[in-house]
Amino acid sequence: MLKLKRRRIEALQEKKLMINLITSTRFAKNILPIVSTRFLKSENSKLALSWIKSYYDKYKEAPKGNLIALFNEATIDENDSKSAVVSDYLTSLSEEYEDYDINILYEIDEAKKYIQQRSVETTLEDAKILLDKNQVEKSENLLKAFSMRLESFGDIMMNISHTAIKSSDFLNKEIEQPTSIIDPWLTDGNISMIYAPRGIGKTWLSLSIAVMVSRKRATGKRFGPWEVMNESGVLYVDGEMGDYEMQKRLKILKKLYGEESDENPLTLLTSARYAAEHGAQMNISLEEYRNALYQYLFENSHYNLVILDNISSLTPGLSENSKEDWDPINQWLISLRHLGVSVILIHHSGKGNVQRGTSGREDALDCILTLRRSTVQVGNQGARFTVVFEKSRNIPPGPGIQSFDMELMEDGRGGVEWVRLFNEDDDDE
Repeated sequence: MLKLKRRRIEALQEKKLMINLITSTRFAKNILPIVSTRFLKSENSKLALSWIKSYYDKYKEAPKGNLIALFNEATIDENDSKSAVVSDYLTSLSEEYEDYDINILYEIDEAKKYIQQRSVETTLEDAKILLDKNQVEKSENLLKAFSMRLESFGDIMMNISHTAIKSSDFLNKEIEQPTSIIDPWLTDGNISMIYAPRGIGKTWLSLSIAVMVSRKRATGKRFGPWEVMNESGVLYVDGEMGDYEMQKRLKILKKLYGEESDENPLTLLTSARYAAEHGAQMNISLEEYRNALYQYLFENSHYNLVILDNISSLTPGLSENSKEDWDPINQWLISLRHLGVSVILIHHSGKGNVQRGTSGREDALDCILTLRRSTVQVGNQGARFTVVFEKSRNIPPGPGIQSFDMELMEDGRGGVEWVRLFNEDDDDE
């Protein structure tokens, strides 16, 4: 019964579409470029559409009653029942349009929605046919091509109506909890910033995070009160360090954290290497670099974490104080969140020991960590700082987001280790 009702609705929609194409030049101008015979179910409608298109292409106006004469003239030598049926169909449509009063903008909007609906349905039908023939790759390519075409063709209102969901339905959905990479603050899709003054050790910290989570048997490794919960592939994008220094630090950290994971490796994308091979600097302020990085991460789903070190060197020419300049990068970061990719931004602090530049950069961030010079009185051998959380969205209070002090020290065996520092009056051991 429901299928019959839907067929009747679709038949009325097609009939209304054809009448409007006959009636209104404005309607025809808007709808003919996007409608296809593939989207129509009635054979009469399909044939009629081809004749309406022919007329419009020739005269640049809706055919109205002239379509019948044109159709009959073109089929004068064809003595078949199909032509006669279509002629009768067109005649009936033409008779209906004579006293037809329409709100043209509304009708164009409704027609676009119907065409888009039929476009989706026919594409899914074609994809299913290919799957039934075991042509999986062709089916996938068809859906990808359609998705790209839909972006340029689609009506935003249609997308909104498909995406909007009643709260009762939303509450009944099974939504997977984000995977924790480092407890308690870094999960899939998290966008964070670590900022500090120059020379305090922020690159040592960011490289340590990258190496620590991408090791074999990474789970359980610790940095102060933080604990690795899941092994993760990392894409480390560096904007200023030379390859020699990068290699030197990674060798040191490999001794500390062990062998790299085969399934979830640490991959380096350095401006130094990119410039040497391609004669250009990495620049995420340019849309083409952001799109390429997005596609790379989309195609390599084992990267759950991207570290951008640092904002200044990776966005040459960008005004740090302009929220408007930062907005496209912010939207890109949110798109990576939707992929389930975590991002850590490394940045410099400015006057007043706050992150340098526009405060609008902080809006989409889940966590903001700052490194301050440690006041714990010990012999300084290497990078030493206090970790302070300034923002920790959706993270319950606990020791993992309380301030703590760390220092990179020699371990007496030719390597290094991170050591947590405590004041004499601290309660911790």
